[in-house]
Amino acid sequence: MRNCVVHNSTVVHIEDVVPWVVAFRDDYRTANVIMPSNSDVKLSVHNSWGPPEMGFFKANSDFSLDMLNGKVGVGIIIRDHVGGVMASCSQPINVALCPAVVEATAILRGFIFVNEAGFSPV
Repeated sequence: MRNCVVHNSTVVHIEDVVPWVVAFRDDYRTANVIMPSNSDVKLSVHNSWGPPEMGFFKANSDFSLDMLNGKVGVGIIIRDHVGGVMASCSQPINVALCPAVVEATAILRGFIFVNEAGFSPV
């Protein structure tokens, strides 16, 4: 989605973000499922952070979901091209305790935070 906006000057409407995020997450999970096998080969998935290009910022968001106590928290961090933290925030949020909704909300909060903090381009 970001590449379409940046390279094709496409306008992304906010109502399109949540379905795209959910589909992206589901595709990612499907592509990274480790199927049990009888072989001795161990597979693992390593996620690592990579910096943005020079002159850009990268925003990452994540969430914590405590279904037992009905609590949800979101964290957002913005870094520069050398990995320096430019801004960060965390906040409790009130959303339905559906992981897909919480994840989409975390990403949306990330977009809002980036906009409010005045970071461009991200």
